[in-house]
Amino acid sequence: MPFVDDAPVYQDECDYTDATEEDFVVVGRAPVIIPDYYIPFTQRKESCKPLISHWLTNIWFPPSDLNEKKEIVDPHPHYVPFYVFSVKTQTHWRAEVGTTNGKKEVQWNALEGNFSSLYEQLAVCASSEFHPRLVDMLLNGQKGFSMNTDKVIPSEPLRYKPNANHQGEETVLSTDLNHLEAFEQFGGAQQISKWEKKSAQKIFKDQHKPEQFQNFTSETQILSKKHYLILLPIFKSGFSYGAKTYEVLISGNKGVVVGNRPFGTGIIGKVCMDAFNTVSTMVGESI
Repeated sequence: MPFVDDAPVYQDECDYTDATEEDFVVVGRAPVIIPDYYIPFTQRKESCKPLISHWLTNIWFPPSDLNEKKEIVDPHPHYVPFYVFSVKTQTHWRAEVGTTNGKKEVQWNALEGNFSSLYEQLAVCASSEFHPRLVDMLLNGQKGFSMNTDKVIPSEPLRYKPNANHQGEETVLSTDLNHLEAFEQFGGAQQISKWEKKSAQKIFKDQHKPEQFQNFTSETQILSKKHYLILLPIFKSGFSYGAKTYEVLISGNKGVVVGNRPFGTGIIGKVCMDAFNTVSTMVGESI
């Protein structure tokens, strides 16, 4: 799949030098970023309410009267923009490994090594319309769009043409971030360096199996960074229960459901809520 090269990797401002006039629709002085690809809706709008009802019957520890008193909100289909990044890196690590001699003295020897990595599908939502935690659960947690469990984005999207009549009542959400902002949204180079440090430590320990070590360091260089912008199909819905309305998202091609939900009362309900909030926080931090 064609990516757009991000060169140079680090910039203070958005660089549109590689773009052509066809890449933008100009409104006044502000460029509107046009997506490269899209995944079409294959789920019907009429299937959303049954999908939500089925999801609610399978959640853990719901209120006893949820099925009787819930009212499902009419779903609305949206095309939601996501930046997808491909990043190549090279990491150099160093460490001092300690060995104990016959005199029980520790001798320290320096070791170092290099390895390369490729991050192919770092996907970041470029719209502020949806709750970021739910979007991440749908995209990464539940693999809501790709049939391949190793990928989060389907491998054969369709080319997006702004003037083509490929959507009906779907709302195409605006792209609120440029690719530089989106890259920093998940942590950018700093986050990749953290991932690479963990990988470097694992490689070091697996290869050398040190009894003890100290002064471990790693340095990561981003060799290349590319991106494309894709529209993913999402139904936005929800349901009301009691005095609250809970947001629900459904993938428009696989029918995967994620959402906020109420819990039963009592001590068990509080434990479930605390566990749910903990998992939600972990999911958000893992982006």
